[in-house]
Amino acid sequence: MKKFFQKHFFFVRNWWHSFLVFKNKLYFKTHKSLKKWFEKKYKKNFGRKIDFDNPKLFSEKLYLQMMTFNDPSGSTMVDKIAVKEYLIKQGFSKYVTPNYACFDSEKDIDFTNLPNEFVIKCNHDSGSTYLVNKELKLIKDRDGRNYSFKKMKKYLRIALKTSMYFQGFEGQYKDVKPRLLTEELIKTDKNEFLADYKIFCNYGKPVFIYIVAGRSKNGEKTIFVNEKFELIFTNSEEYKDNYKQFKPERLDEMLEFASSISKKYRIARVDLYHTKSLGIRFGEIAFSHYGGTNTGASYPDYDNDLKIGGMFE
Repeated sequence: MKKFFQKHFFFVRNWWHSFLVFKNKLYFKTHKSLKKWFEKKYKKNFGRKIDFDNPKLFSEKLYLQMMTFNDPSGSTMVDKIAVKEYLIKQGFSKYVTPNYACFDSEKDIDFTNLPNEFVIKCNHDSGSTYLVNKELKLIKDRDGRNYSFKKMKKYLRIALKTSMYFQGFEGQYKDVKPRLLTEELIKTDKNEFLADYKIFCNYGKPVFIYIVAGRSKNGEKTIFVNEKFELIFTNSEEYKDNYKQFKPERLDEMLEFASSISKKYRIARVDLYHTKSLGIRFGEIAFSHYGGTNTGASYPDYDNDLKIGGMFE
């Protein structure tokens, strides 16, 4: 069963997403409030009852934001195409990975006008990211699974039809028009891992950094540090004593940038990459960390959930 799921991961995942969308649309039609829906989701993911009236845990405060988020700027910030345009207008073009082309449908993709290597993904979801090498006819997802061009286009078609709002009632996705974008493939120096730095801010104040220090078919290796890069939590014994190897040279600049684009939001996660050759690159901004799904080590243990929660207003 495990081998089957790994081989057909994207198909199984998108079938499940389609089922969730159908189920949630029915729920939306028959319920005036989403409070009970979020209470049930929290209990399922964290194994405990949520306290919306007096939230103390970080996960509780995030769920409260997920349930009540209604800032009209949210749809621009989570749209991977629109947010780049916004950042360029704000004078942050040096952090933006250039787009090659954008498409409304997978049928519109013209590979002949794209460079040999590039990244293609949807602007409205998480997970539909592919690394393409045309010359080698090699396509991989971000976890290293291989795809054919035909299979990739099929899954992109499915992803474009996925409603992120009805999948998890995350208000910021409600008005995002699904599209495809192709962008530069960020390459690292030899033997340099492209770590993913997810900086959590509270009204523009950096509170903690969630570092994806490794990705594989077996999951993610993650590290939680505070804004001073002191260890809070890690799911990897490998990095408990040497986590500082992931401290980027331009950490202060990364924190300043994350702060400048998140000042109006109670909780905002600004995803950045850092390489010696390219410097700082913007990934995305999110308001619902992993959609509130506690998978692997996407959230800290209870004690650190409480500790981090106390850092947010």
